[in-house]
Amino acid sequence: MIQRARNRAEDLRSYHLEYVDRPWPHDPRMGQIVVRATNPKGQTIQVAILSDDLSRPAMEIVGLMFNRWIQENDFKYLDQHFGINPITSYRAIPYEQLRQAVQDRPVRSGEHQALSEQRRQLRARQARLL
Repeated sequence: MIQRARNRAEDLRSYHLEYVDRPWPHDPRMGQIVVRATNPKGQTIQVAILSDDLSRPAMEIVGLMFNRWIQENDFKYLDQHFGINPITSYRAIPYEQLRQAVQDRPVRSGEHQALSEQRRQLRARQARLL
C-alpha cells in the first residue's frame, strides 16, 4: 500500500500495489517486476517494469516508478490542456526581451479537440441518416 498526499498533506489517497518479482525471460541479467496497481477509485492496471538493478528491493523500484508515473501524468495533463509538447529547447530567454516579438496565439486543448471530433462524427452520422 502506498499513500500519496494530494494538495494538502492531510488529503491522503491509498494505492494498493501487488507485484511479482522475477528474472526477465528474454535476458536473465534484467529483472522483471509485474505490478497490479489499484487506485482509490478501484480502477486496476497491470504493468511490467524492467530493471538492471538486481540488488535493489522490488518494492523500492515499484515506489520509484509509481512516483515517476505521477510525474508523467502531470506532463500528459500539461500537454493536453496547455499544449507544452512542442518544446524544442530548454534554453531560457527572459520574457522582457521577447515581449515585442511574441504574439499570443490560441491553443486548442485536448478536450476541445475531442469535442470537435465527436461533433464531426455526429454530423457525419446525421448526414447518413438524412
